Amino acid sequence: MIRSTIWALAVATMFFLSQSAGLAADDAKTATDDQQVTAEKLKDQVRQTVKIGQEYAAQKRSEYQKLMESKINEWSARIGELEAAAKKAEAGTREQAEQKIQDLKTKKADLEAKLNELKQSSSGAWDQMKVGLENASDALKKAYDQALSNFK
Repeated sequence: MIRSTIWALAVATMFFLSQSAGLAADDAKTATDDQQVTAEKLKDQVRQTVKIGQEYAAQKRSEYQKLMESKINEWSARIGELEAAAKKAEAGTREQAEQKIQDLKTKKADLEAKLNELKQSSSGAWDQMKVGLENASDALKKAYDQALSNFK
């Protein structure tokens, strides 16, 4: 009787352990399924975040392009004003002014070329292109200030 009870207890324990192992395996599978769902959700969130970042960068790039186009139009108007003033200047001053105005036009053309490069560049390269545009814009401003000083 003790022997059969021990045997029954052993069988029951083995059954219990096997069932527990099966449940643990099922739980592990469920956990894996939950992890996969979580991983998919995480991937979707990362994709959405990247997309939002790309859209933001594209928006900033577009805004910057519009700003630079506005600056170029402003420079065209300022150069036109200098040309009108140069025509009224005396001969010696007029020749110097015309040379400076030609330099301004060259620098403005350089700025326009850099803006066109920016428009054609990849989204990853536009930060580097922005630096070139800023440098060209600064060079044009400096040349304008020098040219303007000739008329004072």
